Amino acid sequence: MSSSSSLVPVLFDAVSDSHVKWLEMKDRTNGHDMFLLGPPGSYRRKIALRYCELANREVEHLVISRDTTEADLKQRKEIVRGQGTIYVDSAPIRAAMHGRILLLDGIEKAERNVLPTLNNLLENREVQLDDGRFLMHHTVYDGLVAKMGVEKCKERGLVRVHENFRVIALGLPVPPFQGAPLDPPLRSRFQARFVSTEAPDALAAWPRLGAAIEAINMPPTDGRPRPPCVSWDACQRMLRLLSIPLPGRPSPASVLHRMYPIHHLNTDPAAKENALSLIKHFGLLNLDIAPPTATSFDPRAGEVLLACGGTTVAMHSHCVPPTADPSFIYTDALQSTFSGVAQDFALGHDVCLMGGSGTGKSHFAREIASRLGYGSNVEYMFMYGDMTARDLVQRRITDSEGNTRWNAGPVIKAAREGSLLILDGVNRVPGDLLTALAPLLHERQLQLHADTGEDDVMLLRSDRRQAKGGNGSAVHPRFRVLALACPPTAKDSWMTEEFLTLFSFHDIPQWTPESLAKVIGSLHVSLDVKTILPSLVALTKISDSDLPPLSLRQLLRASNAAAHGNRREARARAADSVARQLLIDSLPDMHRVQLLARLEEAFGTPTKQIVSTEAASRHLSIARSPTKVTIGEVLCPVNIPVHPERVPKVTFVEIQRHLEIMEGLAREFFIQEEKYLMLLGPQGVGKNRITDYLLQNLGWERMYMQLHRDTTIQQLTATPQLTNGVLTWTDSPLVTAAKEGLCLVLDEADKAPLEVIVLLKSLVEDGQLALSDGRKLVRTANPMVLNNPSVVPVHPSFRMIVLANRPGFPFLGNDLFRECGDVFSVYCLDNADQESELQLLLSEAPSVDPVILRRLVQAFYELRKLNATGRIAYPYSTRELLHIARHMQAHPNATIGDALNNVLSFDRMDPVAMIIKPVFERHGIPVSDVLSGEIDKRSTLPAYLRAKEVLSEVRLSPNVNLGPAVPTGTATESTRVTLCPKPIGCSGGMLSCEPPLMRPIKDLAFHRAKGFSEYLMTFKLSIRKNMRDGVIDATMGHLNNERFMFILTEQPAAVWVCPDPLSSSSNMTEAATIRWGGFGGGAVGQETITINGRVVTSGQGQIARTQNGKIVVVYIPGDAAQLIAVTMPEKGYTGVPGMQQIRLPHLLFRGRKNPSATYFMVEVKGHNIDQNCMGASVTFQPKDLIIMVSRKDKKLVAVDVRRKVYREVVLETNDIEQISAEARDSVVIVTTGTHTIRFAPCLKPGVQSDIDVTEVRYSDAAISPPLKLNGLLAAGSGRPFYGNTMKKGSKDIFGWARDAASASLGHDTMEATRSTVCYGNGNNSISVLDINKEYNATWKTVPRFEGSAGEIICMTSTIDPIEGEVLVVITSEGLVACVQATEKKLLPSLVTYLRIRGVGAYVDEALKQRSKEGSGQQGQGVTTTMSASELVDRIESIATTTQKRIETKHDKDREASGKPKHGKEDGKKHVGGNQFAGGSGGSDTAGMGGKAGPYRLDRGHDVHQISDEAKKNVSKEAAEAAKKMGKEAFEKRLKEIEMGDEDYALYKKLLGTIEPEINTMRGILRRVEAASRERVWLKGTEGEIDDNKIVDAKAGETTVFRRRADKKPQPGVQIKPKRLVFLFDVSASMYRFNGLDGRLRCSMECAVMLMEAMQGFETRFEWTLLCHSGDGPDHVMVPFGKPPKNESERLKIVQKMSAHAQYCGSGDCTLEGLHHAASVFAHREATHGVSDEKIVLAFSDANMDRYGITSEGLEKALRAGKNVHSSIFFLTSSDGEAERITSKITPGLAYIALDLKNLPTMIKTVFTNSLTKAARSSAL
Repeated sequence: MSSSSSLVPVLFDAVSDSHVKWLEMKDRTNGHDMFLLGPPGSYRRKIALRYCELANREVEHLVISRDTTEADLKQRKEIVRGQGTIYVDSAPIRAAMHGRILLLDGIEKAERNVLPTLNNLLENREVQLDDGRFLMHHTVYDGLVAKMGVEKCKERGLVRVHENFRVIALGLPVPPFQGAPLDPPLRSRFQARFVSTEAPDALAAWPRLGAAIEAINMPPTDGRPRPPCVSWDACQRMLRLLSIPLPGRPSPASVLHRMYPIHHLNTDPAAKENALSLIKHFGLLNLDIAPPTATSFDPRAGEVLLACGGTTVAMHSHCVPPTADPSFIYTDALQSTFSGVAQDFALGHDVCLMGGSGTGKSHFAREIASRLGYGSNVEYMFMYGDMTARDLVQRRITDSEGNTRWNAGPVIKAAREGSLLILDGVNRVPGDLLTALAPLLHERQLQLHADTGEDDVMLLRSDRRQAKGGNGSAVHPRFRVLALACPPTAKDSWMTEEFLTLFSFHDIPQWTPESLAKVIGSLHVSLDVKTILPSLVALTKISDSDLPPLSLRQLLRASNAAAHGNRREARARAADSVARQLLIDSLPDMHRVQLLARLEEAFGTPTKQIVSTEAASRHLSIARSPTKVTIGEVLCPVNIPVHPERVPKVTFVEIQRHLEIMEGLAREFFIQEEKYLMLLGPQGVGKNRITDYLLQNLGWERMYMQLHRDTTIQQLTATPQLTNGVLTWTDSPLVTAAKEGLCLVLDEADKAPLEVIVLLKSLVEDGQLALSDGRKLVRTANPMVLNNPSVVPVHPSFRMIVLANRPGFPFLGNDLFRECGDVFSVYCLDNADQESELQLLLSEAPSVDPVILRRLVQAFYELRKLNATGRIAYPYSTRELLHIARHMQAHPNATIGDALNNVLSFDRMDPVAMIIKPVFERHGIPVSDVLSGEIDKRSTLPAYLRAKEVLSEVRLSPNVNLGPAVPTGTATESTRVTLCPKPIGCSGGMLSCEPPLMRPIKDLAFHRAKGFSEYLMTFKLSIRKNMRDGVIDATMGHLNNERFMFILTEQPAAVWVCPDPLSSSSNMTEAATIRWGGFGGGAVGQETITINGRVVTSGQGQIARTQNGKIVVVYIPGDAAQLIAVTMPEKGYTGVPGMQQIRLPHLLFRGRKNPSATYFMVEVKGHNIDQNCMGASVTFQPKDLIIMVSRKDKKLVAVDVRRKVYREVVLETNDIEQISAEARDSVVIVTTGTHTIRFAPCLKPGVQSDIDVTEVRYSDAAISPPLKLNGLLAAGSGRPFYGNTMKKGSKDIFGWARDAASASLGHDTMEATRSTVCYGNGNNSISVLDINKEYNATWKTVPRFEGSAGEIICMTSTIDPIEGEVLVVITSEGLVACVQATEKKLLPSLVTYLRIRGVGAYVDEALKQRSKEGSGQQGQGVTTTMSASELVDRIESIATTTQKRIETKHDKDREASGKPKHGKEDGKKHVGGNQFAGGSGGSDTAGMGGKAGPYRLDRGHDVHQISDEAKKNVSKEAAEAAKKMGKEAFEKRLKEIEMGDEDYALYKKLLGTIEPEINTMRGILRRVEAASRERVWLKGTEGEIDDNKIVDAKAGETTVFRRRADKKPQPGVQIKPKRLVFLFDVSASMYRFNGLDGRLRCSMECAVMLMEAMQGFETRFEWTLLCHSGDGPDHVMVPFGKPPKNESERLKIVQKMSAHAQYCGSGDCTLEGLHHAASVFAHREATHGVSDEKIVLAFSDANMDRYGITSEGLEKALRAGKNVHSSIFFLTSSDGEAERITSKITPGLAYIALDLKNLPTMIKTVFTNSLTKAARSSAL
């Protein structure tokens, strides 16, 4: 065979003779096929090719990959004009026919059942071809030729297999390497030889390096895991580097780390540790820094000269002088990296550059190309997950005549032209993709397909091609490959051992503050870098916590924001940019708070200036002119479109929040010169509308693309299609926009596959994008590049706006932001603020009552808060609100339930319904009918019946008209001024205070959810039933800009803190209790006094709050009388409050000199304190005052509780029956019956001030002394008037006489508002005196509320934004009721309620009738003089009149038989009847919505509920029979699960309080499961045509289809479930202190919640439940793989936990338990394989100090175990211990879960952190 053949290898270096001789023996002597096995690398291939060179044998080289098909092994089809489809033999067939050696390279990478195609060829030298020919063994063929002749054999399609045909297979041993094991029939056909990796002898010159390599490659003999080996190729590259003359030669340590990047190898931790220890042992761990490299150009030699440390190395050049980007900033470390890369390139090595996302790899790669003289000779290839080897090497196309051709890919182009090939993102492609290029990268040769009918051509190294003497393809000597990659992680272990053999590895160095300052200073000369540099440097450390890391791109974008605009605001703009780039609005609450704190600390900018969720205080607008438009403060030019039809035209309501976003986008485009923006947000918030409106105002032409799950690379770039047999390409909107300079809007970008959307990173960051047809978009002005016909220049005006949902559940898209978000300038758009949203609704529904729309806005605002905290999964958006408003606008007579039904039907069968129901009911929106399905039946009721049904729900108390006020007396005033001494100090000290104990609120009811009365809502505090005194006092005030109630109880001594029940931001599920030691004894007398309207008895504790809103004061009377000032925490009422004791001199209270003196505490009402005068020098401030008064001593004492000083005033009389205190205009005015005392602040320390004392005398002693509150004088108990008032401008007193029926009524407490006086009476009813502007009054008595047995303790008022003034009534048993007492507001509220209930037409008719009668005036649709009761009567009359005109028919209900039964089973839907089980609306059988059935049975069908009247129409016998059968079925179920009645009741009690949390937890687990089941495109012989294989399909290929299926794992890799360990503390302290704070009960509830939630997820999660106590750290309650099956088993587990806590020994094993929990995974993996993730969730009572457990020790235990993510949850906190521990531990390791409702959200955060850490950490 001629040596000139291009298929005979030449110029291969000598290798081991023994291996070559073995090949020769098997080839020539035995004629066997051979298999060379060994570690990864080219050594086995070189042995085979060296033998073929020595034996002068031609080689057919076939590189096997997972994309190898039957066509590659036998025949492929081509199309030739005039011949149609022809068959072309593949390499194995050609080798068999011509007697060549077939080299099968990478045989372990073939997919299952592909290589068996060659079995018969290997065994019998026979194979049937698709074109009809048959290859047969040469001896058989020769025998047939002898019989029939050659021509006859040819006619029959017989082909002779050459006797010299041999196969040499190259493969890796599987295991330990990844890949598919050999099929036994295939394996048995080879003779194998193992080729081990041996260090070259030349390494003996560096003994430490050689010894280290030998030690690493030595197989372990003690069972330890094997580290990756150092390949033969790596050793050869080391030798070349070490051959560089000194002083430029790198050290052996640096050379080793270039070829063996141990810190990036994501292998077994023990194996890595072993390799590291060996490297350290041989002194090769410390790296040197290469000196800078200077580049120059030698035009005569055509070389680039690299001078490094006095040593010069030459590289071949394209005659392009090396250039450097002057804007590129070099640091010493980066210069060293460049020198290392230049050395490797000069020696012919390919390089892989490693660095995290956003660290500047791509920019540095372009700088390397320029400095090394590549100029425009750069092929840029952006890698993506769906890429195949064909995309890199050759792609099938058609020519102009329709003939199929093979077009060279980027790799081949670069190799032939000597370009620098940049492979960006090799970490994204399958691990074995680049190994298909191994022959090209190792030997610079590759076998390529020819077009048609010819042998494949060889791409050879230039010297080999020259030695052949032919004119074939040669690899240019300048060809190099520069791969860019992110380091491997635990979740993405992409760096295989084969990949290590291909490259030298270099790292992008970490950026230092000095280098960052240098870069920012060069980019923004006008910016004072010192103003923001410390802040940005501080933020780079965020990556050390669980918060998102900041990339260099984001830091530079923040500096860009700071550089544009006012210098004084540079820090604020940078902080805002950072907050946006880190998606602060989308972070979990805990991480959001952490990030805000970091930003505030770093930038010194208040949090409210960094992020504001409400509308800005400034009013934004858009000003337009023909040539420009001003959006807010940004001036923008207006474009004149060439194609006006491309400019969007939308209807837009200019609400403030949307204008803010538009202004921000415009600022990015025109001021900060950003071209590529990303707008993230939930659904329905207006992302598209804002984008289109912006483009409409700018006159920009838009190209629009909506992406989806099936979007392909071709659809994003260029789509192929066959036209008349010729392959053509259609540009996508992206390409069109880039060419023409338009704005591309990519919608739903997160729905596209990541491997598709990540291509945008190539275009945005690198300015290049390879198109499917071989062209490429390039952003350049270089004429040499633009002259290339395959280059499509990107227009300078090209812009892109990417729209996507925010990452995370419930949005089921991909995490687009994590993959490529930092290359865009990001804006987060959430739902608009309430006022903006209301403005939008009013524009869409102008006829709908604004009050109803406001209620809806407030309800949806609360729903979004629940979503933000993880309580509900769905993020209700503005879009749903608009749907509701439009429905109500279109159907004005429909109920609000009809409109809500269109939105909430999704939630009808979801357990989340019981969470969202109270949210709507709080705002008076009934949704019970919607969520139960009743709305579907009620919507068919006639209007008059609906009106009557609604009116039957209205229950109002009657009014008594008292008429106008009559004169009752006069008042006169006299004033004197006294000098008050300076403030006197008080004694006292700090008291110990535990964190508040959260207690659930019970019996929460919203009374206008279905019905209308004066009552808005009621609820009850969780006060123990056996508490003797219950509530003794209460008050209401502001705390951190929200209103709260402060309720005082005596046993235990505690202040209950709960939100204002009518606040739209309140969460009425719990109240906090703040406790102290208790009340003292020795209470004095039974003296009474009316304070602020409430009768107070001496010896009774009191509570008051100060005007500053942060201090609540408790007065404890008795022998040790004292004040306790409770300072509420800054971060919410659940933090640890401050508590201090204040003691006044005891002579002021009860002492020896004055034993009968009794003091009372008076709270200062009002809120009109001028804060401007409250400077730091003020020593006696009205906002910190409470008043103490003694009738006996005739003293009034004002105490400043913050500064612990007091001032006293001596009164002239002790005739004090009533007293009040009010703050006005920076002073405090105290009013007794006869005196008014005015306290002014002391403006300077130690300076005295005056006090005005005004005496008021009344002419009518019968009303003296009255109580003056807001202008109303309320007569005391037994007085003959309901109340008195002093008319404005008059000193006369007017009143209204009682009627005979109520003349004897007294009152215990009273509250006066602006127009009412409300009396709490002894019979627990509430009497209301309502006064209008004309001083006409009405009187009504509201009956006591149901379920109340205690007396009224306190009445106060609050302001509801819709209902107005609302009375809050609190009883001694802890029952709280909110009452709307004002008639003026009662009528509008009733009108709104009736409209909500769909009776709006009748309301309008009634108001119209009243208006025609001429009495009263109409205001806002409500007649002001009509009462609510009158409106009800009028509507009743109208409905009755209508009913009389309409005839109705009623169907007769089926009678119940009295014989209940289960019923027949057929699985079908049944309505009515009494035969089948699971039906609806029938009788006798088990089903839903019927009557007299034995029990409920839900088959998932729609429920047809019969009426309540029909349900009642059942005989007593039938009801008893159904009840009996239901009980029997229940007992049978309990018996099945071995559970008694008491056990079931106990378990249900545990379950009852946590059912919402279970549903939330299951939603989180479902999300984790859904993410893992994302399907991908699989290619094969079925499904739909792959766009990329249209030509192959035309040619007749069969594997051109694709289909959606679950992703196949890589060979040798199994997908395993996540493993969880739940670790509970059941130590003795849990049982001991359970009675104090319920810690054991909480722990048991937590265990039940987790066990219930894990049901149904057994395939995705394996879990075990462990406990630790003083008896040991390893008590197993639930083993792995054996979860409890039913309620009985789960109950037994928590009972066992409780019993263990009761009977275990003292002590604590928290740390040991955590270590043990982290260790159990190893045993499970040894028996059941590896897991996807390993997570430990520990639950404890934070009782650490007692056992000497420190925060450091706890954190160390939480970090125990390799790749184990452990977190601890503190369920209780004693003396703030949990808070102290978590503050000292790295965020994300410890959580405080005092309320179980927050636990699911925290566990969700743990899952998120686990995934995030694994995705960005590199398993060091």
